[in-house]
Amino acid sequence: MDRLPPEIQGEILHLACDISDKKKRCSYATVSRKWQPFAERATFSTLHLNQARLGEADAKGIITLARQSYVRCIDFTAILPGQYYRENPGMVSQRRNEAVFEAVAKLLEALKTWSSPPSGVKLRLNVEYEATFKFP
Repeated sequence: MDRLPPEIQGEILHLACDISDKKKRCSYATVSRKWQPFAERATFSTLHLNQARLGEADAKGIITLARQSYVRCIDFTAILPGQYYRENPGMVSQRRNEAVFEAVAKLLEALKTWSSPPSGVKLRLNVEYEATFKFP
């Protein structure tokens, strides 16, 4: 492949990364230094995060300066505790609102540490509840 012109190599790698699933794309980054930017651009274009994954990515230094520049969409899911049964409905709503606020605040604090603020990045916010069922 090294004998091909750089433009052709780039197109082949771009197509390979686009049609592969995420696990395969990650492995392409380790094949060679030429492949790494193509694989990482495809892998890090959309980040799927929640509170736990956000802390893990931060602690392990996964989202490097170069990878930050590849991000085009952050799909953040706030996972809320599900133990709100048998409470006053008004308190349930308030506790859920506070939990969403805390989760989004954690995301924004993490984004503040990026070398340059993400511009043109789409942010999708989702809320999920941990399932907790209690039957009388």
